[in-house]
Amino acid sequence: MPPRRVPLLVLALVCVGVLALAGCSSDEQPPADVGPATPSASPLPSLGDIDTLRTSVARASFCGTVDGRALVKALGKRPRKATSYDNGDQTVLAPGLKDVAHEFSCTWSLGRQKMARAWVFAPPVTRGQAEADRALLRKTAGCEPLPKAPRFGASTVTLTCENAGTHRILRAGLFGDAWLTCALTLPDSVKAADLERRSETWCAAALQAASPSASPTASPTESASATS
Repeated sequence: MPPRRVPLLVLALVCVGVLALAGCSSDEQPPADVGPATPSASPLPSLGDIDTLRTSVARASFCGTVDGRALVKALGKRPRKATSYDNGDQTVLAPGLKDVAHEFSCTWSLGRQKMARAWVFAPPVTRGQAEADRALLRKTAGCEPLPKAPRFGASTVTLTCENAGTHRILRAGLFGDAWLTCALTLPDSVKAADLERRSETWCAAALQAASPSASPTASPTESASATS
């Protein structure tokens, strides 16, 4: 087991616990390589359109390749702020917690109650480690498993969390040797079914950005129009 594995998992779980409140992002100004990619003419897929069990993810930065249409659909309009950090960066991982990052992370937001985020661990993750991560995530305070959620890789877990006027869906899973997590936070006034649809579109876009092999296997069920 890599020597930094336990601290990495602890920091990741701390970040998950405060995600709805603080966003776990570092820079106040968006780095130059963070932001929506030039949209393509193809429709936006949902997670149900991708065979996530046969998809591998690169343990590298992917912020600049995220489809901007998915961010608009997820948040309701174009995000006002983008932040990121890379493996090895000194960053604020949570309020009052600054450490060396061991992940690649991207966050887009419209204030503190509307946030789309995705991140991938930099070290390789085994199936056993992924199962341990999955078990710990399921114990996150304020969260519970979302029934009948589409798979998000192997050792997959999908949580629905409520905190401080927000409702969040977080998905994590193993893709090859990469542990990828995506999350969408919106005000709790947004209907649960709408949040689920937006989250499935957002996480499909994050997965496609992190993996060129994440091609739809069926006709996409999501339209490319923004949801308000």
